[in-house]
Amino acid sequence: MSGGLLGELLDIYTRDDALYARARRWRFDAVVQHGPTDAFGNLVISIVLAAIFAGDADRSALVAWLVAINALSLLRLVIYFAHARASPAARARMQTLFSLSLVAHASMWATAFFLFAPADSITNRSAVLIWLAGCAAWVVSAYTLLLEAVLGFLAVQLVPLAVALMLSGDRFWQLVAIAIGIFLPTMAMVAVRNNALLMRGAITAFEKEQLAEALEREKSAVETLNANLEADLERREQIEAELREAMARAERLTNTLERLSSLDGLTGIANRRRFDQTLAREWSRAQRSQQPLALILCDLDYFKQYNDHYGHQAGDACLRQLAQLLERSLRRGGDLAARYGGEEFAILLPNTDVDQATAVAENIREALQQLGLPHESSLVAQVLTASFGVAALVPGNDNAPELLIEHADKALYAAKAAGRDRIQRAGAARGGPLQPDNLLH
Repeated sequence: MSGGLLGELLDIYTRDDALYARARRWRFDAVVQHGPTDAFGNLVISIVLAAIFAGDADRSALVAWLVAINALSLLRLVIYFAHARASPAARARMQTLFSLSLVAHASMWATAFFLFAPADSITNRSAVLIWLAGCAAWVVSAYTLLLEAVLGFLAVQLVPLAVALMLSGDRFWQLVAIAIGIFLPTMAMVAVRNNALLMRGAITAFEKEQLAEALEREKSAVETLNANLEADLERREQIEAELREAMARAERLTNTLERLSSLDGLTGIANRRRFDQTLAREWSRAQRSQQPLALILCDLDYFKQYNDHYGHQAGDACLRQLAQLLERSLRRGGDLAARYGGEEFAILLPNTDVDQATAVAENIREALQQLGLPHESSLVAQVLTASFGVAALVPGNDNAPELLIEHADKALYAAKAAGRDRIQRAGAARGGPLQPDNLLH
């Protein structure tokens, strides 16, 4: 383990700073969410292993082990339901209890090997060893934020096992012990690195929030200085100097916040905040020039089922690919593709009427189909598809940008209600004859 990584961890867990203290409290909130999954998975696996052990093990010992190991999972599930309403002191105790239960859990899995996997039972030993490796990987993945618990888990579960196999005298099991000796520090290093990465990410996110709050305070200070300038002419020069300084600080903070918050962290394209700002600006421009402004709302079909079937990491990768596809589909500098929320995206097209916007949406829909991302859980097709709502209008003096969003949202809803994988505008779906647009006047 490098000195730099050790120094980073020492800094994270010892620095007397509000942001770092908040991150240290946050890690338990993040980890405890795995309680339900943990309890269910442990129940299923323990029952399967108990069935494998049943032919060789003492029945009373097997039942006692099964009850004890699931009681530990149940304890973490109880903590999951209770921690949100607990006081800070109680939450600290719950975190300690949660960590101890993980370490105790490791001892129960290690006990299973010694009780139910005798040297002459290759099946039992193989089953336990396979699960112990998977269990260690799960704990490192799910609970890496509780680094002390993860390292304790790995040590209690694998060290006695490796020692026992090395002392067995059997060359095969001695080789397995050596493999465990390699696996253990490798998983420990993964846990340490992941812990440092996640904690640094949390600290950065909290720092971003702090910058936003500081910006609000600076803006308030600017307003106060302006009021004082009108009320106290004798202090005009001093107040003006303070005002310039405060405005400079506010501008620096604004630029910093703009860089941090204008892009969506997952897809890399514009986020909802950037979209709202651009829509307001383009709306005003279209009002002045009396040119049409078009909006396409795009929503992935049956995306929840996609996440359930392929996993959230695959879902995130899918969102990134769609975002890149949208960016490639835009040809003009003023066009904007943004993540609108969840699996919904928005495409803003200045100086574009509804026919031109529909053509853009059709190009995107066809490009997504050609991309051919598998979606076996879809009720529309075997590949990932999307529904589109298209609207365009010339802004009037008596309406607001929300009107354009409302029309596009209704069109999107109609497209989904009509069967999805289609484009809807002005009451007609793509795939049948398009009626004249009744949103563009």
